[in-house]
Amino acid sequence: MDTLSSFFEALRSVGYEGRHFMSKRETERQFIICGVFSCEEINSSDSVICQMEDYLQLCEQNTDRTFNARFIGADRFVVLLNTLDHHGEARLFDPEGTLLCQMGIRSDRDESYVQNRFTERHHLDIMKKRFKKQFGTHTEPFIVLLSHLIPCTEEGHECARLIREYAVQTNSKIIVSYDRNWH
Repeated sequence: MDTLSSFFEALRSVGYEGRHFMSKRETERQFIICGVFSCEEINSSDSVICQMEDYLQLCEQNTDRTFNARFIGADRFVVLLNTLDHHGEARLFDPEGTLLCQMGIRSDRDESYVQNRFTERHHLDIMKKRFKKQFGTHTEPFIVLLSHLIPCTEEGHECARLIREYAVQTNSKIIVSYDRNWH
């Protein structure tokens, strides 16, 4: 198996393991895992994957610890579950719903996003700042996303389009992978 395949297989594994620390309910099984990495880290993924696996072992050892019901993460990666109103991609790339409003997908009066403005973390901004702190401005960051299901084109969500719009507006390099098609 080549390095990139191994990297995504490890991300997939961490995503599946990580979601069990957040919810045991079958209805909440859809997730995304995302990280901000350098090209070198992606090509020699051992240290990055070890960090993620170490974090999951810490989670396992602290079973009495209360985890946020919708995300776990450390340093420059996060596992997010879909919520009833917001897919993981929207929670990551557009936590306040600004892009979805600009794209005409959601109304700026959408109550679920008004609420999110006060409760949702800006995971991607945090990870990008940590990347910049570690690597400075001379190393190009790659946003690496693995989605449990292929990013959707479902009305009211349009995750695939949202990812593209985020990449265009922020001039970001995003690598997208998924585990399964929606059937």
